[in-house]
Amino acid sequence: MTPSANKSMTLLALLLVFALAAIVRIECACDELWIDEYITGWTVAGSFDEAAIRAQQSNQSLPYTWMMFGVTRLFGLSPVSIRAPSVISGLAIVALCSWFAWRLSRHRSAAVLAGFLAAIDPNFVFYSSEARPYALVQLLGLIGVWRLSEWLAAPAASKIVRKRLPLIIWIVATVSMFYLHFTSLFAVVAQLIVGSFACIGNKAVRQ
Repeated sequence: MTPSANKSMTLLALLLVFALAAIVRIECACDELWIDEYITGWTVAGSFDEAAIRAQQSNQSLPYTWMMFGVTRLFGLSPVSIRAPSVISGLAIVALCSWFAWRLSRHRSAAVLAGFLAAIDPNFVFYSSEARPYALVQLLGLIGVWRLSEWLAAPAASKIVRKRLPLIIWIVATVSMFYLHFTSLFAVVAQLIVGSFACIGNKAVRQ
C-alpha cells in the first residue's frame, strides 16, 4: 500500500471512530434526565443572580453554572441544550486521545486504536451524555497531561516561548478543572507528583 493510500485509510478509520463516538453519545444523551441533571436545569432556569444562589444550594461550581446559564440563554433550556456541552467535550476527548497517541508513538494505528477505545469506554460515554461537568473535567485533565508531558520533554535549548507555552496551558487547564469540580484536585496532585519525579530525573527540565 502506498503512503498516500495508507494515510487515506487512516483518515477514514479515524472518521469512522469519531462517527461511532458521536452516535453512541448522542443516543445516550437522548435518555430521560436523572435527578442531578434536573438540578442542573433548575439551577440555570432563573435569573443570573438566582443561578449563583441555586448553585451554592445544590453544591455546583459557579464556573460550570455560568457556562450552562450562557448555553441555555443561547439555545434554550432543554435536555439537549444542557447535555450538549458534555457531548461536545466527550467527542473532543476522543479526538485528543487519537492525537496524543500519535504524538507519543508516531504510529497511525496507535491513533486509531486510542480513539476507538475512548469512543467506547463506558465511563467516557456515560459522563459525555449527562448534564454535569465531569466530561469537561476529563477533557481538561487530558489536556493538562498532554501539555505537561510536552513541557517535560522539551529540550533545555528550546526557545522560552516554545518551552513555557505548554506549562502555561497546563496551569490554565488544571486551574479550570479544579474550579469546575473540586474533586479534580486528586488528578492535579497526581500530575504534580509525576511531574516532580520527572523533573528530578530530567536534567533538561532542571536547567
